[in-house]
Amino acid sequence: MAKYCRRKIYSGRVLECVSRPVSARVKIGKADLEKPPRHDIDRVGHLMGISKRRMTRTINSNFSNDAYFVTLTFDNEHYDDTYATAYAIFRKFCRKLKRINPDYKAVWVYGRGRKNKRIHIHMIISGVAVEKIMSKWTWGDIVDVEPLSEWNYDHVTGECYGRDYRALAAYMFRHWTSEQEGTQYYHVTRNLESPFMDEPEEIDDDAYNSKPDVPPDYVLVDYYCNTYGCKIHRYVFMPPDYSDEPPLPFLPPLPGGLAPLDSK
Repeated sequence: MAKYCRRKIYSGRVLECVSRPVSARVKIGKADLEKPPRHDIDRVGHLMGISKRRMTRTINSNFSNDAYFVTLTFDNEHYDDTYATAYAIFRKFCRKLKRINPDYKAVWVYGRGRKNKRIHIHMIISGVAVEKIMSKWTWGDIVDVEPLSEWNYDHVTGECYGRDYRALAAYMFRHWTSEQEGTQYYHVTRNLESPFMDEPEEIDDDAYNSKPDVPPDYVLVDYYCNTYGCKIHRYVFMPPDYSDEPPLPFLPPLPGGLAPLDSK
């Protein structure tokens, strides 16, 4: 007989409540609530979805509107249309950044342009001034440097979901192709913070089929349920005074008295 369990995941201002049925033989504390069953016909697709959610959580846990989204391109002198060369050049660039600030944070992906099919790099970075970033990239052009927004919107409904960078994460995630080495869909510096995850808890049938109880001022912005019963309710912390004024100087407190990511 199946039972149900739920886990809450805090990533910056985003809270996800993950609920799913699990086998009665599974210990709740060791349950992987997002892993698809072995027999699932779309197992690869579900695993990619897990990777994309992990990337989104990593970005939301580590970056705010003091970070920048940067697009790096290669000039003809340094371009040979192989990812191996792009990897080697970017490692040199990272060493330059590390000399400026050993504690800088970054997430990046490699991909090809839709029209010209040339390899380029998208990166989210904090801890290095824009002028330093631009001066240290000497292998081509920086065609895009934008600060991350404090207010993000659903492209379909126009609804505001605050400091949730899932749309940007999804755009970056799509750049992975099978010609890249392995299945590492995105890359990160080693000093990034992990999302805070509650221990899974067992819930009854009524709780599984209802909205989760969440702390005050968390607004439901998305709901998802896949083919094997994994439900994800997605909330963003948006208190009543969250408006188009300057960004809030705080993040919501995490369970257990843990300190959240400091907002700049």
